Amino acid sequence: MASKIKLLFPDIELQLVGPIGPKLSELFPQSIQIPEESRIEEDEVHLIMEYRVGEKWGDSTTTVATRFITSFDESNSKMTHLETFFSSQSGFEPDLIIISGLHLMEGEGKDFYSGRLKVFGAGLDQLNPTTPVHLELASMANGDLVQEVFREIIPEISSLGLNEQELSFSSHVLKGPHSDDFIHQTGQPEIHKISDMILWILKTFGYSKKRPESKLTRVHFHSLTYHILGTVPDAWSNNEAAVAAGTHMAGHQACDVKLLTPEHVELRIPSTFRLYSGGPEKQLDHNHPVIFWDYEGYHFVFSPVLVCKDPQKTVGLGDAISATGLMYSQYNRENLR
Repeated sequence: MASKIKLLFPDIELQLVGPIGPKLSELFPQSIQIPEESRIEEDEVHLIMEYRVGEKWGDSTTTVATRFITSFDESNSKMTHLETFFSSQSGFEPDLIIISGLHLMEGEGKDFYSGRLKVFGAGLDQLNPTTPVHLELASMANGDLVQEVFREIIPEISSLGLNEQELSFSSHVLKGPHSDDFIHQTGQPEIHKISDMILWILKTFGYSKKRPESKLTRVHFHSLTYHILGTVPDAWSNNEAAVAAGTHMAGHQACDVKLLTPEHVELRIPSTFRLYSGGPEKQLDHNHPVIFWDYEGYHFVFSPVLVCKDPQKTVGLGDAISATGLMYSQYNRENLR
C-alpha cells in the first residue's frame, strides 16, 4: 500500500514502520521514510505463487486467475515493532495512518495475540482522534482472533478495508446477517447481502450518537466484480470518486498496462440486482455506473469493477484498491462532534 500510494501520488510524504530487512529496503522507493528502529538484519519471507486460468499442477487445472501465498514472518506474527509503530507517530504527525498484518498472528497462541491486541487497541486510543486510521484485513481462519479484532481494534479505527472472504467469515463468526453464506457461498457474493453485512458492521461496531466512543465510520468492501463503500455521512466525503478510482485501479493493475482500454476489460455483475435486502430491483446504467444511496442513516456507494479479461498481476490488488480509494476520500471527524 505504501509503494502504491507513493507511485500514484509522488509528492506525498510517507513513512513506513515495520520490520524492514536489507533486501526489502532496496525494493522500496528511496523517498519512503523508514525509521532506523524498523530495520532488521535478515529479511522475513513471503512467498506468492501466481497463476492464470487453465494452468495445471498435477491433475488440477485452475478455473480462475489467483495466487497461493505462504509466509515465514516471525516479526509481524509477533508484532515485534508494535511499540516502534506508536513511538514513530509523534515526530511524523501523519494525516493518515494505515495498518495491516493482524492475520499473521493466527499462528500464535490465544494468550499471546490477546495480549498484543489489547496493547494495540490501547495505543490506537491514544492517537490524535482527528487523524483517520485505516485497517486492511486479510484472510483469516481463526474465529477467536476475528472476534478479538472486532472487539479490541475495530472500534478504535476510522476505516476498514476487506474482501468477501473476510467480510463473510466475520459475519459467520460474530452471528451477523447471512452468516451461513461463508459455508455455502459459491461464486461472487450477492450485492444486497454485502450491503447488509456492511450495514451490520457499522451499526454494531461503528460510531453513532448512542456509541460516540467508537471511531469506525467507513467500511470499504472490494471483490472481483464490484465494490461497495458504506460510511457515516458526516464523517467522509468524496465517496463516489473514491470508489470509482478504486474500481478503475482494479482493472488497471490486474491487466498491468499503462493505458486501460475497453478491449482489456469487461463487466461481470448481474443484469438486475438489489442494493440491499428488501430494496427494489435495479439495472446498471452504463452512462452512470456509480450508484449511491442512503439507508438507515448511512451513505452507501456501489460501483462495478472493470474486470481484466486476461489478468497479469493479481498480487496486492486489494491493497492497491484500498490505498487508491483512501487517497480520494476526505475525512471530516470534527463534523461528528
